[in-house]
Amino acid sequence: MSIFSCIKVNKNHQELDGILYDIDFNELEDLNYFKSETEISDDEVSVKNSCLDIDAIKGATVWFKNKLVAPVKIEYTAVVIDQGGANDRVSDLNCFFMAIDPNCPSNILECADSIRSGRFGDYHRLRTYYVGYGGHDNTTTRMRRYTGYNGERPLLKNHDLRFPHIIEPNKPIKVEIMVQKEIITYSHNDNIIFKMNDTLAYNEGWFGFRTVRNHMQILDLKITNLNP
Repeated sequence: MSIFSCIKVNKNHQELDGILYDIDFNELEDLNYFKSETEISDDEVSVKNSCLDIDAIKGATVWFKNKLVAPVKIEYTAVVIDQGGANDRVSDLNCFFMAIDPNCPSNILECADSIRSGRFGDYHRLRTYYVGYGGHDNTTTRMRRYTGYNGERPLLKNHDLRFPHIIEPNKPIKVEIMVQKEIITYSHNDNIIFKMNDTLAYNEGWFGFRTVRNHMQILDLKITNLNP
């Protein structure tokens, strides 16, 4: 059961003031805009109770199907559920963005079922940015730039944050990601958590929600072209 209602938005998803997509989960009845990859069962991911509901037994990634091109802003509101459910573990409000799979570079979904199973190690070969927010049982938050080569996932010292109780359960968390030229920022509730200056910035790719052994709900998703 959803503990929040999603905000009504433009159901036609027409570009207005640079807005490319403004997803209203009140208007969606299925996963037409999304592709799930789960270790156990795709039934763990659904649109119900006016939200995108991810109730993951093990690893799960949910891709937004449309490719994104920078400069772009990705905004969504998430709630990590802690109400005694089987997968209600307060941890891992994670995401991939500007992701390319070298095995299917023209469309990351082409090898969704044949190569990637939802197991985290399947994603190490991606060329992508990755943020693991509240990982390791809500004790670490990290940002990595995956190179797409031999599973390289370098971690800069200032992108390895360690402090407890990062995720507040059952409360909406507003996430904002911006990719523009060489500057990448990741924010929670208007607070910038990471700012990366990447001279070889990834300027196109796919966005995906990522988690493991977690129950979370996505209340809304808006994607805006920053140079309409």
